[in-house]
Amino acid sequence: PNFKEAWANLAQAYRDFGDRLNAEKYFSRAMQVDKTYTHGHHLRGLLYYGCGEIRLALTDFARGYQLDPNDRNCALMSAVCMHSLGNLSGAVAAYTNLLKVEPGHQCFYQ
Repeated sequence: PNFKEAWANLAQAYRDFGDRLNAEKYFSRAMQVDKTYTHGHHLRGLLYYGCGEIRLALTDFARGYQLDPNDRNCALMSAVCMHSLGNLSGAVAAYTNLLKVEPGHQCFYQ
């Protein structure tokens, strides 16, 4: 029961099944096992983003980035959320920072 990846995998299966409540529950459980589980914040952020809960998604992506400033996926999705919420100056700053840190990131070439 202290295997964070197993909880996250279960959460993803529930997400794919369309069961948001259980997905959210098990993503949270994965992060209870490991408070520094950055990927868990990224995955739960994607759940929220896909459900249109952009503010909740931003909270998770920002927390993941805070835990690991090298996590480019959380940095990118934070910028996407800011953009979606109309925080254009925040989005531009986040995208610009990502370009400085990793100019070859795939997000700039999609």
